[in-house]
Amino acid sequence: MNKQLEQLITIVKEQGDIGKRAVAAVIATNEALLKAAAKTREVEINDNHLSRDQAELLRTVPKKKPDVTFVKQPVRVIDINTADERDLQIVLLDPKTGEEHRMKFTDTLFASDDRHKLFLALETREPIWVELAVRSVQGEVRSVQLLRCIDPPDLTEYESDR
Repeated sequence: MNKQLEQLITIVKEQGDIGKRAVAAVIATNEALLKAAAKTREVEINDNHLSRDQAELLRTVPKKKPDVTFVKQPVRVIDINTADERDLQIVLLDPKTGEEHRMKFTDTLFASDDRHKLFLALETREPIWVELAVRSVQGEVRSVQLLRCIDPPDLTEYESDR
């Protein structure tokens, strides 16, 4: 039943703006009913008896675990906020997609080389190769973390295959 309901909601959403608004209205109505039911000892909604505990359980949405993908790619350093020298705020631009990712870069003993490379890339406006941890839930990117700066891949081995 749950899978069928999800398919129905997907089909209605695909009907354009009116479908999306209809689904949003149904979800808001359902949430309002469950919120009200959670404040009473027992309630009956459309011939279904619910206790306060059952209504609370139905209101909670299970959290989906994020998928973590490790990516090595060139990026452009757009900005580095140095308000806190030990906790830099960095903005990286993905040249392929045009998306900007804002992240923290915590300065540690081992990160001094990376810090220098990031500032140099900002100054020269040249791309820099980095390794990123991309966390996404159902295909939607939730966060991007800079793991380290890396050397560009050696393309000479690919050229020798030609």
